Formats: sequence, C-alpha cells, structure tokens
Amino acid sequence: MRNLVILVGVFISYLGIFSGPVTAFNLMDTRLPPYVPVRGPGVDYIEPPAWFPNPAGVAWIQCIYDERFPEESSVQIDFLKLYATVGGQEVCITTDDYDSADDYDNIDYGGFWSKIGWYQHFYGYMPADFVSDGMLTLPVSDYPDFVLHAWSTAWPRTEIPEDVDLCFIEARFKVTGSAFVMFGCDYYQTPTSNWPDMVEAFHSKWFGEGDWKIIRFPFPSLNYTADRFDLD
Repeated sequence: MRNLVILVGVFISYLGIFSGPVTAFNLMDTRLPPYVPVRGPGVDYIEPPAWFPNPAGVAWIQCIYDERFPEESSVQIDFLKLYATVGGQEVCITTDDYDSADDYDNIDYGGFWSKIGWYQHFYGYMPADFVSDGMLTLPVSDYPDFVLHAWSTAWPRTEIPEDVDLCFIEARFKVTGSAFVMFGCDYYQTPTSNWPDMVEAFHSKWFGEGDWKIIRFPFPSLNYTADRFDLD
C-alpha cells in the first residue's frame, strides 16, 4: 500500500511537467523527526518562470542527523549535477565532482542552518576539508543541531538555455547511519541574483541509510526507470 501511495504521488508530480507549476505534495514520511517541515517530494517549476529575465539554476543538497537514534552518521556525495533537456537532448549545464579540496577552498559551497526552528538562523559556511578522496562527506552526527546545506559552486550561476523543456538534477550518494538527505534545485532571476530573487524549482523525497545510489529527479525523460529513483 505504501508503494502504491508513493507511485500515485510520483504520477501527480510527473503531470506537472505538462501542466506548469504544481503544488508540492507531502507524503507523510514517518521515519523523519517531527521538526522536519517538508516530508515528501514536490515539483513547483519544471522550467524557470517566464518572468525571470535571464534565469540561472542551482542544484542543492540538504541533510540532517536524527538524534533519536544516536550513532556515527554521514552523507557522502560523489557528484551533483544539473541538467537541462533541450530538444529532447539532455545537456549537463553545471556539475560538482568534488575531485579536489583545493577547488572548494575560499568559496561558499555550503553552510550550517538551524534545525530546530528550521533554517531560521545561519551559523557559518562549510570547511573545505569536507571535500576529500573525490567526494563531499557531510559528517552530520558531528553537527547534530544543524541542517547541512550545500549547493552548486558555479559563479556566476549557470544560465538556463532559452529553449529548455525541463530541468533535473542527478547525484550519486550514500547515506550511513541515522542521517537523511534531500536533493533539489532553485531558479534565480539572473546568474548573479541572490535570495530572495529566486524560487524553489523542485525537491526530492528524503533518503535514509543505504548503499550507493543515483537519483535523477524529476523524471528527465519518458524513458526513466524506477531503479534510477528509489521508491522504497
């Protein structure tokens, strides 16, 4: 029954590709701590709003530690990419491969926000040494009071092609212990815009502990298969 409910929600989200902005649907994920406000996947804009003059896209990650089940916990990200589908072709427009910590020294690629009082307070940027051995490792159990939030590092932000059909993110990741991770994308009005001149485009469900997997969300083509998007 639970998988049936999720599949119905996936179908509703997929319809948003054709019908324009849709309201995010919240599947009540009972695994999550009670203070987490967004509890399921959602699609608001599959492509940038028409009124954005020169839109740019940013892929993002957010992860938390579930202190109800104390253990050493982390989220590892092998890569984070943002794609645009143009004329039926998938075009990678920005990528972070986390190959070298030197690339993340002296840049703002992620930070710490309050977990209780969701995102109400900012506590500083992530250190470059979270990037090592060709991946981004977010040691969430070392920061139990925070949401760890990282994003695409391209600056100016990556422009979205004018003739885009839809955008989607792709990431390879692993969750260890009592951690959860969500992926998403924001659109900015221009490549040098900052908050609040932006909208959230879409966000995935929360993923808990599991082996390495790849997510492509939301549905980069009619040929997507369930093994590319974890429904469990």
